[in-house]
Amino acid sequence: MNGTTPRDFSPCGVCLDQNAPVLFSFPERRFTYFQSAGVPFVEGLVIPFAVAGRPIGTVWILTHTTEHAFDREDVRVMTELGRFAGMAYGAM
Repeated sequence: MNGTTPRDFSPCGVCLDQNAPVLFSFPERRFTYFQSAGVPFVEGLVIPFAVAGRPIGTVWILTHTTEHAFDREDVRVMTELGRFAGMAYGAM
């Protein structure tokens, strides 16, 4: 895809609105523009990252098969990655 998603109609927007990790099952069913990727998105875990306490972006991780389901450890690791992303972004 190599681009961005619309803020008001995307997993990013949902995650930023909630300012919390969000797990999507088959996100291309709701966000149909993902269908153009040509691969299935079985699960999408989207984590917010913040600068100065304000959520400004997200980090995603996707599965393409049903062989792995995300769990709490995935959320923990990705939340740490989100904190790192926020620090790196804020240092730019």
